[in-house]
Amino acid sequence: MLSLEHFKLLGAKAGSLHRGTGGKPDITFQEVADVLAEVPYAVSLYARYIYGMQREVHTQLVRQIALSIRTKDDIKVGVVRDTDIRIAELVLRVAKADYPLTHGQKAYLFGVPWWRPTHEERFKKAQQTIDNYEFEIRYTINRWNERAENI
Repeated sequence: MLSLEHFKLLGAKAGSLHRGTGGKPDITFQEVADVLAEVPYAVSLYARYIYGMQREVHTQLVRQIALSIRTKDDIKVGVVRDTDIRIAELVLRVAKADYPLTHGQKAYLFGVPWWRPTHEERFKKAQQTIDNYEFEIRYTINRWNERAENI
């Protein structure tokens, strides 16, 4: 049965690979990679960053989150604002720590004197994006497990 814990297989280090007893592992790297192939690119980045601990995808993930919180005017112009990137980074830090922040703490970490309603709106939108990524990866794992049981 596949779980979120198995995404750590994606970041196996050479030192952690050793000769086993020769038996077949319950979940292989290939099976974990197959699950990630079923989800959208942004969800795959999220799973690799949060569960697989692949820090090298941080920039790509932040950009995907920032793209999701753009306003209609930003989409027309085709830009990603620095503010959106900074909010995406903040939301990712909060999600990783799993610790809610007050408006004052958000303002301090964001580097502004006041946490404005426009900041909060984009922050909530980015949090919703991450929640959607989380739901999608868990749903896909559940589907994969159901298919594996039927085989």
